[in-house]
Amino acid sequence: MQKLIITIDGRVCSGKSSLIDGLLNKLSEHYGYSIPHYSCGKHYRETLRDALPNELVDDAMVDFVHQAYQNNDVAVIDGRSSGFSLQDWEGLSDDKQLISVLCDVNKVEQVERIRERKLNTTLKSIGEELDRDRRDKARCFARFGKDIFNSKNYDIYIDTTGKTTEESLEYLLSEVNKKTGITAEKQTLLFAEETETTLSNKMLERKDIIPIYLRFSKHWNFSQSYLEKTKDCLSFTVNTERPLEEEVQRFHRWLKDKGVSVHHFCNDSEFLQEKAQAFARAAGLPSLSEEQVQWVRDKVKMKEKLRAIGLDVMDFAPINTPQDIAEFAKEHGFPIMFKPRKGFSSINTYKLSNFDDIKQLPVELKPNKFMVEVFNPNNEWVIDGLVQNGKVIDTYTSHIPVSPLWAVVENRINAHITTPQKPRLFRFSQNELLQNIASGMDLKNGYIHLETFVDKEGQPTICEFGWRMAGCKIPESHSLAYGFDIYDVLLDIHLGKEAHLNYAKKKKCVGDLYLPNKPGVIEEITPMEDLLHHEGALTGGMFVNEGDTVKPRRAGNEASGYVIVEGTTFPKVRKRMDEILRDFKIVSR
Repeated sequence: MQKLIITIDGRVCSGKSSLIDGLLNKLSEHYGYSIPHYSCGKHYRETLRDALPNELVDDAMVDFVHQAYQNNDVAVIDGRSSGFSLQDWEGLSDDKQLISVLCDVNKVEQVERIRERKLNTTLKSIGEELDRDRRDKARCFARFGKDIFNSKNYDIYIDTTGKTTEESLEYLLSEVNKKTGITAEKQTLLFAEETETTLSNKMLERKDIIPIYLRFSKHWNFSQSYLEKTKDCLSFTVNTERPLEEEVQRFHRWLKDKGVSVHHFCNDSEFLQEKAQAFARAAGLPSLSEEQVQWVRDKVKMKEKLRAIGLDVMDFAPINTPQDIAEFAKEHGFPIMFKPRKGFSSINTYKLSNFDDIKQLPVELKPNKFMVEVFNPNNEWVIDGLVQNGKVIDTYTSHIPVSPLWAVVENRINAHITTPQKPRLFRFSQNELLQNIASGMDLKNGYIHLETFVDKEGQPTICEFGWRMAGCKIPESHSLAYGFDIYDVLLDIHLGKEAHLNYAKKKKCVGDLYLPNKPGVIEEITPMEDLLHHEGALTGGMFVNEGDTVKPRRAGNEASGYVIVEGTTFPKVRKRMDEILRDFKIVSR
């Protein structure tokens, strides 16, 4: 039996009682017996209020929570900072999962709920109810040094504002299910991958998913540590030397031998888009058609389709020879951009400023592999979106101070900064823009990663987009800026579950700063712990270390490491990033 203790704190009239009742019913159904509920408020009123002086109540309440934890394998405890009473307590057991929940509601709706609950409401009585929150916050901070109403201090955060009890309960059960897998049946998800990603690791954490990893023999970029981490998971490797139909038949026999069936499919790899979608399509799983794959993978087909939808793109042309490039330049003038039709991360992308640049291209031209387009000097932005059942449920905008390739080539700042507020420059709707793409290409469930230029009139000219998660650390920045887990939401979308966008009330700007790299043997590099001392630095990681031999790639994601930086505004984040770059040092020989 899985041992589980759930603590629930929350504001007055945030809906705790109704959620606790629903949670207890669901847990009791699962475990087959009535799950005990310990209420700190009830214990105080019935046992402590008249028995102890106020200065001793907190100690007695913490003891009450500790005893409830020790005396039960499964229980729900609510109120009086019950979550904080257990966090970091030496009595915690490794085999007993602890989940803390915070219920929240905005002030306007909170007052309305107080009025509805109390028959004789006056301004004084409402003020007395609201004052309970103030007292709880002060008492909690005095004892634990933590804000009882800060969502960061909890495993699950529920804002019940504008939601029915049923909607809030559905969300709570869904989140508990993700962490425990005890409130719903597990579903299988065929996940195509070529390397370890944050999304693949998130899937491993989910208790409601049975992952089946789809791998391809020619595209095997997995570390030994990742293979060890996933060794107990189901995985099927497609032999890319054999016909697709034979491999799909072998896959179905393999599923039968394992006694499992596949419910859902997800591909998050740009590189594997064609192979993975073709495999899923042949296996009878929801997937992109051959035409859709070309729209999201081949930049010429993509731009042709975007124009057909009615969206603006730079003038472009497929090319096969240097003469094709020269003819395009004669018609449109320099500079122009040269790039692969199916590239990613700006690899083999070049800005051509004259005819000599065409002659000196360090790329072997092959038929139907490359294209050119007019150079766009305007500011570049990223607009990402989550799509469920063909509808864009929300978008997330990032400012790019310098286009990633030029940042790497010219040693300038390489960053993406999520800006929750609509940029003042924009004279268009981000949601409508992405919805036009999703509808025009009949894209149903997934993640759109769009790169676009925005001119001085605030109008977009689309560069390109991907039907998969953004690269670098952009999704992490979105999650931190909005206060939710975008990876969990995307997995819910692929599982056919309703996506809950449970944002924090106060959003902020958050960006990923990529640190410059140098060729040669790294003799000295600033430690990450030093960089994280900077104001606003949240987390980070290094890709190279002292003693490593580095051969930097000419790619937009080339870096020696990264730092995630937060701030209240975009300029503040940018300033903090500049300060980190000034203090960062990398020396090679």
